[in-house]
Amino acid sequence: MVALFQRLSNPRGALANSPEASDEIGADATPEPSGTTTDRTVQKQVRLSSEQVDDLVAAYQAGCSVRDCARDFGVHRTTVMSHLERRGVERRAQGRKLDDEAVAHARSLFAAGQSAASIAREYEVDAETVRRALHNDYLTSSLPSTQQPRLTSVEQRPINAECRR
Repeated sequence: MVALFQRLSNPRGALANSPEASDEIGADATPEPSGTTTDRTVQKQVRLSSEQVDDLVAAYQAGCSVRDCARDFGVHRTTVMSHLERRGVERRAQGRKLDDEAVAHARSLFAAGQSAASIAREYEVDAETVRRALHNDYLTSSLPSTQQPRLTSVEQRPINAECRR
């Protein structure tokens, strides 16, 4: 009973190289680890040298976006932001990606049946940016002008009571 329990409780890959297992499985059998696939993608860790970080900072200060710097240097955008913060570089203010004219055009395209993703490709922004702009446009256009929200900064936005926990 104990031998049966031991055989069933251990994956084949863990004991395949032991002498007891080679007798039971067969000497020429190649064990397959349970629950794993052979097509693993391994994340490549990139460490930038001091010179590369200098180049990254220079590129950002020359107008390159965080996303473009991340792509060019082969790192994640949060890594770019961390390097900029460590070097004391001030982040550029986030402007509106879609102006009023673009939102009006996006609204007409969306009403005609185009997806937010296809509109986003046209304006070279993320689909979530289009969705958010259309949503905000709908909210402000459906209210009387005296009730339209006048949010100019993040600090002035109402805080959801559930998020304060």
